[in-house]
Amino acid sequence: MSNAKPQWQRSIVDELIQEFKGEWVNVGPKHPAWKDRVKLEIEKIMKYINYLKYTNNKPWFRLFPEKNPRLNYLIWTGNLIVPERPEINFEIKVILTSEYPKVCPRCFIEEKIVDYCGKIFLKNIWQQQGKKYVMICHEHMSKTQAWESNLGIVHFFIRQIWVWWAAQQNIIIQEFDKKFS
Repeated sequence: MSNAKPQWQRSIVDELIQEFKGEWVNVGPKHPAWKDRVKLEIEKIMKYINYLKYTNNKPWFRLFPEKNPRLNYLIWTGNLIVPERPEINFEIKVILTSEYPKVCPRCFIEEKIVDYCGKIFLKNIWQQQGKKYVMICHEHMSKTQAWESNLGIVHFFIRQIWVWWAAQQNIIIQEFDKKFS
């Protein structure tokens, strides 16, 4: 039995959106350079979105940190979007713990998603301002040890959220059309 660490298959996107350099792997919410790390996170997200646009692909998500200083950039808000059907979109919350980047982020999607698809954690609920969000699958990065502290939110989106979102889109579109046609 090998003790080799599992490897992630690298793509052109991995080459474009590089992992964080060594000096950033210990910069989390409690670190004095946290705001600088957040700026780099935003830059990497924007680089990916610009790459999608450059390759004639419509972005499939929007994401930005909540500006409330008490939240210390631990909650990010946005939407998952079916690019060819922008009317099909769901609000999301990405939650970072105080242990980030050592601990993988979690993504919650507005509760109405349960009317459109499966593969969600119905018992794991996030509530904010009276609205409920259910956690979407995030476990494969943690369970396969694919999460590393040199990764960022954009890597979480490319390697985890996109996989879940792409797998769910056909059923989401089908169920949306049943409800609204």
